Amino acid sequence: MCKPHELYVVNNSFFSKSGSSISLGWTPAPDGGAPLIAYHVHYHREFGDWDRLDVSPRETTYTLTGLRCGTNYQFYLQALNDFGVGERTESVSARTRGSSPLAPTLSKDFLKVNSTSIILNLSKWRNGGCPISSFVIEYRIKPNLSPISSMDDDSQTWILVNNNVKPILQVFKIKIKSLKN
Repeated sequence: MCKPHELYVVNNSFFSKSGSSISLGWTPAPDGGAPLIAYHVHYHREFGDWDRLDVSPRETTYTLTGLRCGTNYQFYLQALNDFGVGERTESVSARTRGSSPLAPTLSKDFLKVNSTSIILNLSKWRNGGCPISSFVIEYRIKPNLSPISSMDDDSQTWILVNNNVKPILQVFKIKIKSLKN
């Protein structure tokens, strides 16, 4: 049984609006003496388990859909006939469109603070091309600004307010009872 000659990415979802598909193409495999039954397309996302799907032997392209946005994937292909599974192709890699959310600038449009509350305008976050699934809201008390401390001092502990704020919430308000504790 021979392997397909070449596997390549036809068009990753960079041109797609969803960012959830990658198209593969290949040169047909010789049948090795028996008609091809299927192609096995093996794929996995970075740090994920391998999955396999079967594609008709008449196809030389296939678009995988339902992939994670902004994620790296690897692929390889094998041909199958009555004699068994052929050698695998070289692996190819592709990434779906999108990236991590992009933080807003600290402006009065995003952050409003007074003596009793903090209001975060979550709609100011840019999604990077991928849907935002949730926000984690934390705060820390501003350290004393002395010559030996700075705002970049990581010795201050962050305090969790909420670790699952859904993106449908446009504004998040934190009421301050006391900063002393």
